[in-house]
Amino acid sequence: MISSAAVGKTACIAARTKFLLELGEDPYQMAVITFTIAAAQEMRERIGTYEGLFVGTIHALVYQWLCMGGYKIEADKYVDDEDFDKFFTLLKKHPECARRIKTLIVDEAQDVSDNMWYVFFEIIQPENFFIVGDPNQSIYSFRHVNPNKLFEISEWDDVITYHLNENYRNARNILAFAKTFIRKAGMDMSDTSIPMNQNMGRVIKGTYSIENLEKLLPKIHNYGDWFILARTNATADKILHVLTKNKIPC
Repeated sequence: MISSAAVGKTACIAARTKFLLELGEDPYQMAVITFTIAAAQEMRERIGTYEGLFVGTIHALVYQWLCMGGYKIEADKYVDDEDFDKFFTLLKKHPECARRIKTLIVDEAQDVSDNMWYVFFEIIQPENFFIVGDPNQSIYSFRHVNPNKLFEISEWDDVITYHLNENYRNARNILAFAKTFIRKAGMDMSDTSIPMNQNMGRVIKGTYSIENLEKLLPKIHNYGDWFILARTNATADKILHVLTKNKIPC
């Protein structure tokens, strides 16, 4: 699935996984790959408990295989050095460590590196796979990540591609405002999100300055509903000083 932001990717993956398990898929031959440990925990909570089902990062899965295959000492060296990508190098030398995975499910596929794709399709070689990603959210090109791989996979034989673009988080005006910046980014960026949130939302436009921020503060009442994002820590410190001076809880 090629998706946009705030479309419910996690919910979709959890629902797909539970659907397959309820159809009789063997949890011992399934793996749900998440990008972070925190995401794995959230995914487990949504899917529920199924004995044998792996839900976690690809690094965790490969480390598990290497340990079970008798290469724990070598793998632990990479843990100590915090060089987790070396797990893939070790697995390539000992592909027999990999256990059979019939169904592979991958979240945040836009940030999958070449080494990870190799593990997925050269070592695991699943009979079925379900991959979800948003090319516009890829931020790891320095790690040899190629989000266009999603489009390449969508052209493979027997692959069905679905586009998720119903945005459930952002109000209409806010989403429209964000799209103006995306359009200015050029042809390489596009967003076809459809706002499903019925709230219109309010965008306050103006040149940023500490002075303008101070003028805006008296108009804000539900402080807990607001977030202020800053580019640098120095700017954040200045804003914090203004908030504190105006007795704004933050």
